[in-house]
Amino acid sequence: MPESHPSEDKAALYLLGELKPDERREFEAELAQSAELRELVRELQESAVLLASLIAPTPPAAESLAIHREVGGGRCKK
Repeated sequence: MPESHPSEDKAALYLLGELKPDERREFEAELAQSAELRELVRELQESAVLLASLIAPTPPAAESLAIHREVGGGRCKK
């Protein structure tokens, strides 16, 4: 598996909102200066959107339990 470049790691953390405030400011300054880095961030965003669209939403556990109770006559079968 190929190793990721430090910019790729920072770009992913940036998109996830996981950079510390000073790291975020530094990364955003790099973004302003680098078309290549902006393209990388755009590609990562598009990939994340595509992956999210492929995942079927599932109801939260409490909602699922309530549905089972409603449909199953008050009992949730395991």
